[in-house]
Amino acid sequence: FALAANLGQRTLALDPTSPYAHSALATVALARGDRSGCRTHVDAVIEFAPHHPSFLYRAGLLSAGCGQWDEGIALIKRATRLNPHHPSHFRTMIVLDHLRRDDFAAALAEAELIRFDGYVWAPLCSAICLNELGMTREAAEEVAVLVRTVPDFFERPREIISAAPAIPPDVIDLLVRHVADLAVLATRQ
Repeated sequence: FALAANLGQRTLALDPTSPYAHSALATVALARGDRSGCRTHVDAVIEFAPHHPSFLYRAGLLSAGCGQWDEGIALIKRATRLNPHHPSHFRTMIVLDHLRRDDFAAALAEAELIRFDGYVWAPLCSAICLNELGMTREAAEEVAVLVRTVPDFFERPREIISAAPAIPPDVIDLLVRHVADLAVLATRQ
């Protein structure tokens, strides 16, 4: 993160209104556990790029990562309205928000809209939801996709989930608890 912080600061020295720099510095701050610094840069992103869907998405992602879920999800939804052809991964934090509220049906509805090869979050979240909803056969199918995507996922789930710096520790813990239930389905295959 040192390089990103250095480049972000150098960019801000040239252009204090750069949403690119503020977004990078917000990410660095969050990864370092500096929620206040993250918040400062997120606010700048919103101020300097209020109609840019990618920057609003990033601001929402980081806001949720700082624990301000309602604001974060609102920003992500605003970004998806501004760009109805947004990448489907924009929905991931919305899924996680529903999961942390134990609203598995709503989380599944959103997760089903995230589809592209190699993205661990779609099969992971879908499998969790399906399993919690008692749909174990369908959950096992998603676990199979998850294992094809990351063959050693069940050997190091916390490491893989934690690689996303915007996922708060309490949500990581929640996901890891659910993964323990999914591991049983993985061994049946």
